[in-house]
Amino acid sequence: MVVISFHYFSNGISNGTVTSIELTPFSDIAKYGYLGVQLFFGVSGYLILMSTTNRSAWQFAEGRIKRIYPLYWMAIILITAITFLPTLSKTHPGFWQFLASSTMFPTAFNQGWVDGAHWFMLVEIQLYVFIFAVLKVGAGKYLPTIFPIWSIVIFIWYLFELNRFSIWYLYGPFSFICGGAIIYSIKQWGWTPLRAAGLITAVSGGLYSRVGSLDKLSEIRNTQYSDKVVTVIVLFIFGLLLLTLLPKVSNIHIPGAVFFGAITYPLFLIHGRLGYMALERFANEQNKYFVYLILVILAIIIAYLMLQLDRRIQKMLSRF
Repeated sequence: MVVISFHYFSNGISNGTVTSIELTPFSDIAKYGYLGVQLFFGVSGYLILMSTTNRSAWQFAEGRIKRIYPLYWMAIILITAITFLPTLSKTHPGFWQFLASSTMFPTAFNQGWVDGAHWFMLVEIQLYVFIFAVLKVGAGKYLPTIFPIWSIVIFIWYLFELNRFSIWYLYGPFSFICGGAIIYSIKQWGWTPLRAAGLITAVSGGLYSRVGSLDKLSEIRNTQYSDKVVTVIVLFIFGLLLLTLLPKVSNIHIPGAVFFGAITYPLFLIHGRLGYMALERFANEQNKYFVYLILVILAIIIAYLMLQLDRRIQKMLSRF
């Protein structure tokens, strides 16, 4: 919901994608919602070691593919189909863009995303490829050691300003992924000097990458960010993950948590471009809050239906 607020209340309007409405006072808060994706990366790192326990490389790959691709394909089919409606969109993805996007790494084919909000999936694919390779060579047991070393390397990469080379695995999101994995390792196996150093550099790398990108983001999004606010939010993200080290926190049972966790993925996949098109077509200064409400409700309903269809697909796949 934080990321959705960022797109609907801030980014879509400030970058000129949505021209039918103006920014609200809430936009000054919502513009920081993009950092919710960094929390997602932290959670991904936290869970990735759990996903590799007692699994071979191919079992890991099968689990990841079944979990992420069917819902993703549903999303880009739905988004592409709706863009062909003349009353909603003036442009729509071409065949090659759609085909490249279906791989989840369209930039490798010099194509853009069907929905720009899907860029985060490329980071996930990079992570999965790395984990698959580690498992394939039989080095899975070393992952709790690899992540702190990885974090330290990323920090050194930023410290010497080598990030200008844009190397896979050595940029900001992986500081959050490594940080999450390190915190999970601490929870499971305790503190070590290497894990402590890895966590410190993960936080430092996360801060360095997010604060260091603010000038570029401000220009692209036609808004201004506070480095102090970004610093507080990044520290808060790591703080949330660190809270799981407390037994009283990690043992909390939240009713419906599994369902809400599951629905976040399809909701994230379909909210971006569809939301922008709907706001541009139906929203104005008089009705925009009503449109916001209806839009979020519809997005949740669509995500829920996607989730139900995905469960049916998973049952069919399990038969083969």
